[in-house]
Amino acid sequence: MRTFYASPQRATASELEKEISNVAVHPVINHLLESVEGIFAVCNQHRQIVTVNEGFRKVAGLENISEVIGLRPGEALNCIHARKHESGCGTGKVCRSCGAAIAMVSSLKEHRSVEENCAVMVNSIKKPKNYFFRLKATPVKIKEKDFLFLTLQDCTRLQELKAVENVFFHDMTNVVSAISGLSEFGRLCEKNELPEVFATISNNAKRLINEIRLQQLLSRQMPENFKAEKRSISLLEVVNASIDLLVGHKAILGKKLRKPENLPEITIYSDKFLITKVLHNMLLNAFESSDLGRAVRFWVDCENNLVTFNVWNHKEIPEKMRLRIFQRNYTTKEGDGHGIGTYAMKVFGETFLGGKVEFETSNKSGTVFRFILPQN
Repeated sequence: MRTFYASPQRATASELEKEISNVAVHPVINHLLESVEGIFAVCNQHRQIVTVNEGFRKVAGLENISEVIGLRPGEALNCIHARKHESGCGTGKVCRSCGAAIAMVSSLKEHRSVEENCAVMVNSIKKPKNYFFRLKATPVKIKEKDFLFLTLQDCTRLQELKAVENVFFHDMTNVVSAISGLSEFGRLCEKNELPEVFATISNNAKRLINEIRLQQLLSRQMPENFKAEKRSISLLEVVNASIDLLVGHKAILGKKLRKPENLPEITIYSDKFLITKVLHNMLLNAFESSDLGRAVRFWVDCENNLVTFNVWNHKEIPEKMRLRIFQRNYTTKEGDGHGIGTYAMKVFGETFLGGKVEFETSNKSGTVFRFILPQN
């Protein structure tokens, strides 16, 4: 059996049966199964479940607890990656960046409690669901055998609301400040300047409405319900609008932006609001990953009726994280409220606009994110 991370070995049927019996008669474990709020499981040294509480059964969507016995947590929860590798949960390439796998392996190896965040996408009847758990793995000895107590706190809703809030309030502040400044300018400007001022205020007000609608849908995990409004827009207009959204953001402090030069005078038939959201997230992601004093490059290629927006920074994305880049709630950043930027790039750019969002990364060349969009 092969593995890219955790041990692929499993208990034999007789070993598993004996472990289940030992745990079933243990008074402390029985008390924990009844008293622990949230999601609780006991696993053997091979990360196989020997018992779970009602909270685990419910989140796994099972009728009977016996259905998960002998499975590993990812297999029981129906993680989309759990069965992609022949040796199961914890052994695939993507498992190297899984908080649950990291916590369990570290806890068994180091004989201590380990806490990790775990972003997991699970298969469900209608469509895949995203969860964000805070997981704690604690090693225990039962009749000279190693076991793990797993406690999972479902923080999905809190994580997503905080992530939406982080994006929402910065963007809202920019839009409202623009409207406020334009209103003040309109009060003092010449009469012949008023039509242009009113038009700009109207555009910002419309953007504000779109931002509110989009954030409402993101907070409910329903971005596919957003309606794109396509029209002809100039390439220069798109590029400038995307750069303007960076103004005042703390991520750009002490860093430089190399802007596109000699842009062709072409138009794109698409949704300006959504294009600028994709490009803004690409730029922001690059700045957040860059060191002080370094530059982020932004350029555009146009050929074969395709417009390709490119954003580069000097940092390589670690190999174990590349497979999760576009997964909702997955983040390497500290604190709550992250893990929505690259996910949003993918959804907006591909689902709504019919483009393609991809990246290349290496130690030698750094990282380039590309948004390839049909011109018409």
